[in-house]
Amino acid sequence: GAVVVSFTAGNLLKVIAEIKKCYPTCPHIIAGDDDRWKGKNIGRDKAEEAAYKFGCRVAFPKFINTDTKPTDWNDLQCLEGLDQVRSQLQEVLKEKTKAASLFPSGFFMRKDGLYVENGDDFQKVCSPLEVIACTRDENQENWGRLVRFKDLDDHLHEIAIPMEIMKGDCSDLCGLLLNQGLYISPKKSDRNKLAEFIQSVQVKKRALCTPRIGWHGNSFILP
Repeated sequence: GAVVVSFTAGNLLKVIAEIKKCYPTCPHIIAGDDDRWKGKNIGRDKAEEAAYKFGCRVAFPKFINTDTKPTDWNDLQCLEGLDQVRSQLQEVLKEKTKAASLFPSGFFMRKDGLYVENGDDFQKVCSPLEVIACTRDENQENWGRLVRFKDLDDHLHEIAIPMEIMKGDCSDLCGLLLNQGLYISPKKSDRNKLAEFIQSVQVKKRALCTPRIGWHGNSFILP
């Protein structure tokens, strides 16, 4: 294996883009800094952004003792030895890569929400939102998306969204989700991006959406 260093977090995306271009079939691990002792954890934020964007594995050093406020892999090597560095990275290789390839180009998910590229920066679109299935009725009509998210009180919501409400200015879509507690950026351009994401994200699961209970083919729908 080889090690490539990006000396600044702001340059990480460009560095990984070049690596992926040169070695597209090789497994890649982003060994990020965990700047949790600082006001903003830039190291973790940028590493996670890059991992989702390029479908890489991402790892952060884990320390037994944090009295010295360690942050990076060099700190781990100095405190606990090279074998511990090797062991933690080997564990990451066993994990699945991020599901970024299923995301539309330019979108990625962080812990605090959905983001979209905006030039050299990233703009928050909404709080975390998962598209878990495509919905349709028994006649293969009235298509939609089943989405899942948590509101500000950490309550889980699952909503079947008809595709037809994503037309026009998307105000019906935003009204439905806002009413259920999803944070959505007030910028009109970001709201349009939300509709773009929901429509474009790739999902394999299918769900039957029906206005009545009872038998539908081989399935019995309960209220």
